[in-house]
Amino acid sequence: MSVVVLSLSLKGKTFEITYVRLKFHSSRPESFAIYRRTTESADWTPYQFYSSSCRATYGMPAERTVSPDDESRAICRDDFSDISPLSGASVAFSTLEGRPSAYDFDHSAVLQVRLTRCHCMFVPVSSQSTPVSYPITTVL
Repeated sequence: MSVVVLSLSLKGKTFEITYVRLKFHSSRPESFAIYRRTTESADWTPYQFYSSSCRATYGMPAERTVSPDDESRAICRDDFSDISPLSGASVAFSTLEGRPSAYDFDHSAVLQVRLTRCHCMFVPVSSQSTPVSYPITTVL
């Protein structure tokens, strides 16, 4: 079985993304990761992980918040990792959630850099899947 790795190019422009919503027409994957990059040539960096088995899948504990001295770090959350419902499930989250400086975003250089991107990539993980990558060319 293969899964689709979705990548979204924001056409060379950078944006501060403060909210992400993924809508599935099938059940949610067992685990998934969201990556970002800030320029066309930059490396992909982890943005957020979701899994009911964070430690086994990504080597990190499930967390909801980060400490004030490490706000740019990607965390793994164990919500949104249930396959129910079997279709039409959504994953929606604020990209500032769990970040201590969220309410002082205009004065937090760390969070401003964390939210800036020109590419996003969604990578589902399943123990029985092989990733296949397709770029998203149209955003509705």
